[in-house]
Amino acid sequence: MGRKGALRHLKRHASPAFWPIHRKEYTWTVRPLPGPHPIRFSIPLGIVIRDLLKYALTMKEAKRIISQGLVKIDNVVRRDHRFPIGFMDVLSLIPLNKNYRVIPNQSKIISLIEIPENETSYKLCRIENKTLVSGNNIQLTLHDGRAVKLKSENNSLSSLSRFDTVKISIPDGKIVDYVKLNSNPLVIVIGGKNIGLTGRLIEIRSVRKRDLNIASIQKVDGTVFQTILKYVFPIGIEKPLLTISAL
Repeated sequence: MGRKGALRHLKRHASPAFWPIHRKEYTWTVRPLPGPHPIRFSIPLGIVIRDLLKYALTMKEAKRIISQGLVKIDNVVRRDHRFPIGFMDVLSLIPLNKNYRVIPNQSKIISLIEIPENETSYKLCRIENKTLVSGNNIQLTLHDGRAVKLKSENNSLSSLSRFDTVKISIPDGKIVDYVKLNSNPLVIVIGGKNIGLTGRLIEIRSVRKRDLNIASIQKVDGTVFQTILKYVFPIGIEKPLLTISAL
C-alpha cells in the first residue's frame, strides 16, 4: 500500500537552516504540523521553548510545559509541541508573564523579541489574496492562513489589495487598522539577502510579474537598497504599528 497523509518525520539535515539545532547530534527532529505557516518559514513550538528561549533542556521537558497549557500563540493555548510558529505570531508564557513576537532579523528568518503586554492583543498580517465570494462579499487571505470576509457595504476596506497590511485583533481576527502599499509606508524585509532591514518604501518599478516588481527602500541613514515586492511587508505610515526591535 502507498503512504497515506503527510510526512510525519523529519531528519535534522533536511530541516530549514535557520532552526537552532545541531545537525549531527541526533538523526531526527520535530516536524511541524500543517498549519498557518509553511515549514520553510516556521519553527515548531517545542524547538522554540527548548532551543530559542532555553526554558527546557530536553524535548520531553518542552512537551510537558506545552501540554500543561502554559503557552499561548496569538492568545490561544496550544498544547502540541509540533505547532508551527511564523512571522508576526505572538507567543505568551503564562506563568512568567512574558510575551514575544516573531520578527526576522538580518541573520535569521525567525527571531523572537520581547513585547509589552498591551501589544499581545493584535498582530499585523499581509494580504496574500483577494477574492469575491458569495453574497458579493470580499474575502482577504492573510499570510498566516486566516481568511477575513468583508461585507459588500464596507467600502473603506474594500479598497485593500494584495501586499497591503492589516492590523487585526487576536484571537478574533477583526481588522482594526491597515497600511496600504501605495502610501509610501515603513516596511520590513521578510526574505532575501536584505531580510530584517527596515526603511521607507519610496518606489516600485514594474516588471513582468507583480511578485517580482523591484521595490526601492530608503533606510534611516539615507542609503537605498532594493528587493523584490513579495519580500516587502508594510508596518506603518509615520511610525511602526508595533514593536519591531528588542526592548
